[in-house]
Amino acid sequence: MDAVDREEDPKGGRVGEVHILMVMLAVLAMGVMSDAFGLGFMDAPLIMGLLVPDGPPLGMALVERLELISTEVLLPVFFLGIGWATNFASIHHPVPLLWLLLFMLAGHVVKVLVAVAPAVFSKSSIRNAAVLGLMLNFKGLVELMVYLNLKNVTVLDPAGYVAVVVGIVIATAVSSLLVSILYDPLSSSGMVGYRTLQHLKPHEQFCFVASILNEGPVPILLNLVEVSCADEQSSVCAYVLHLVELGGRASSSLIAHRNPKDVFVNLGQMDRVHNAFINVEKKKEGVVVVHPFTAISPYATMHQDICSLAMEKKVPFIIVPFPRKDSGGSSEVDQAARSIIPQVLSQAPCSVGVLIHQILTSSRPLALENFNYCVRVLFWGGNDDREALAYTSRLARHAGVRIFVSRFMPQVHRKEDKEMTWDDMIFKEFTRANADNERVEVEEIAVSDVNQMISAIRSIEMECDLVIVGRRQCTGLSLDEALSEWTESPELGVVGDMLASSDFANYSFSVLVIQQHGS
Repeated sequence: MDAVDREEDPKGGRVGEVHILMVMLAVLAMGVMSDAFGLGFMDAPLIMGLLVPDGPPLGMALVERLELISTEVLLPVFFLGIGWATNFASIHHPVPLLWLLLFMLAGHVVKVLVAVAPAVFSKSSIRNAAVLGLMLNFKGLVELMVYLNLKNVTVLDPAGYVAVVVGIVIATAVSSLLVSILYDPLSSSGMVGYRTLQHLKPHEQFCFVASILNEGPVPILLNLVEVSCADEQSSVCAYVLHLVELGGRASSSLIAHRNPKDVFVNLGQMDRVHNAFINVEKKKEGVVVVHPFTAISPYATMHQDICSLAMEKKVPFIIVPFPRKDSGGSSEVDQAARSIIPQVLSQAPCSVGVLIHQILTSSRPLALENFNYCVRVLFWGGNDDREALAYTSRLARHAGVRIFVSRFMPQVHRKEDKEMTWDDMIFKEFTRANADNERVEVEEIAVSDVNQMISAIRSIEMECDLVIVGRRQCTGLSLDEALSEWTESPELGVVGDMLASSDFANYSFSVLVIQQHGS
């Protein structure tokens, strides 16, 4: 063991090997003492587990060191022992055991009724109350350990042990199935408010949720906060959600660092990600408002934290970072970031912007004084492209933003439809609104086939800071059908995937792929 591990302080972050060894020896000692005093050898270690603080640094370190052997080796062996001890041949009188099972069933039903009754009285959601009652019926490792210990000390006979184990299995299976059917963490019932950028009024406060897994996209997100401040009359409210992988604790949690009285709380759990946005708020006081949050959950459910926060705050926009494959960041974190995006796109209650960024980007850092930012917009048509143009309209009012909009016009015949009418109207409205704006340039590029369209995209001067494009395009050239088989990341769309490919690896720009809610 090296000197670094011996000298590390648990308060500093990672727990040293000496501390892990001491905890493991303490668990063994507690088990021996518990057994010596006549209790089960599992009782004292369970109590010790309740005393150990969850989460980092100690809880996270224990999970990292012991999770593999405990979940992949010891836990299956324990359940195998539970099944081995369940001897159905020991049942000679089944009628009393059936009465025992019915008694257990009655107890589970009473739990559900006790949870539902207050909901009926207070006119709250009966469905949510029933889900809570069903969750109270979940049984697991602790109950099985208790019953096994009772059987070993002959308090519970073999037949009764079989009955309670079968009852646990049935109750947990039925309750889990009903909860999965009844519980929808992203239910939008009763939720009202804007859900798309096109519905925002010109000088209405622009609110969005920015989800962050690491510090890579922070500089680009800070630039987006700045460019979204169109003028002093258009403020920005950013809900910054730092996603942290759940480790060393039993349940997920969402921590708010600012209370309704506008006072920062839980300061000890704020980090550099939050402080970067707080500094921008201080510099642009009265124009930018930041509400920092920390979500501690497994990677598999992080999309629920993002969508739930967006639903609760009634924001019209969510920004989810998507690191490039050659970004040089942590492969585990980058893979988790990519896996979150399809779930957010399918379940978000508002429009979503996928921010394709590079960890080592040459984009200029945020400088509020003499701010200068260049945006390129690629427009074909369709709901997503119109949403992208709606966001661009807000950026166009910023004095330090230059915008170049390229509209691709297919020369092939396209049937006149409602979508095409909307495209023409939105584009003409944008052009007319910015006719006197010297910082906005609009061009139309005629293309006859997919190959010519791809060549036109690659020939566009990409010396800019940000490229905005819709996730799906409405075009008579069937761009999606022609390029879908070459798309590595379908969640980005064909154009977004093209801009994120290695063909544009040498460019320094970031890409914002926008999907309109409900499209």
